[in-house]
Amino acid sequence: RVNIAAKNLAILIYIMRMVCSIIQNPAIPSDIMEHHFHEIVPAIISCILSPELCSKHFEENHWALRIYSAKLICNLCNNYEGVIPHLRGNIIELIKTSITSVLDSVNVDNDTFEMTSKDDKYDVLTFPFGTHFGAFYALSLMPLEFSKTHLIPITKKLGDFYEALKIQAAKTEHEPLQRDIRKTELQFLQLLLAILKKDGISDLSQMEPIIGKYFVEVIRQHQTTKIEQPNIKS
Repeated sequence: RVNIAAKNLAILIYIMRMVCSIIQNPAIPSDIMEHHFHEIVPAIISCILSPELCSKHFEENHWALRIYSAKLICNLCNNYEGVIPHLRGNIIELIKTSITSVLDSVNVDNDTFEMTSKDDKYDVLTFPFGTHFGAFYALSLMPLEFSKTHLIPITKKLGDFYEALKIQAAKTEHEPLQRDIRKTELQFLQLLLAILKKDGISDLSQMEPIIGKYFVEVIRQHQTTKIEQPNIKS
C-alpha cells in the first residue's frame, strides 16, 4: 500500500521498484496478478499523478519517480492488456482527467491573462505541475494514436492556460516555480511535436489551426535550438 501523504520519496521509489519486480516475475501467473490489479494500478498511478510526492517538491527529484512509474504503468499495459480488456484505455482516461480537472476549475481571461478559480484569484503556487508532467510523460510512452485522440481536442485550451500561467508565475518572481512550469510545458511540447510529425505536419502555418497561436509561438522560439524529440512509441 502506498502512503502518498507521508511524502517520503525514498520509500515510494523503493515500493515502485518492488512493484516492478512483481510485475516482471514470470513465475507469477497472469490470473493471479489480475486479482491484485485493484491495488497495484492505483499505487502506480498515484506515483505518476499525485501533486506532491515529497515535502520539498521544488528541491527533491520527484520527476524521477514519476518517470519510473510511468514506464511501469506502460509495461503493465503491454504485458496484461490481453488479460484485462480496456486496461490501457481506462488508464489513459485517468491520465486525461488529471490534466483536464485543472483546466476545468480555472478560468482564464484571454485579454488580461488573469486566472480565477471559484471567483477567487487563482494561486499559481498551487498549480500541480508534477501532475501535468507525469501525465504528459505517461502519454508519451503510449501509442501516439491514443495521445492524439485525448490531447489534440484540448491543446488550444492548454495553450491559453499555460500562457496565462507563465505570465502570472513571472509576477511572483518565484524562479523554482517558473522553472518547473517550463519543464512541464517542454514535456508536453515534445509529445505534441511527435504527434504532429506522425501526421506529417511540420509547417507552423499548418499547426496553428490545430494547436493554437500560443504553442505555435513557443515552438517557433524553440526552433533555433531545436527541441529534442523523445523516444516515443508510435
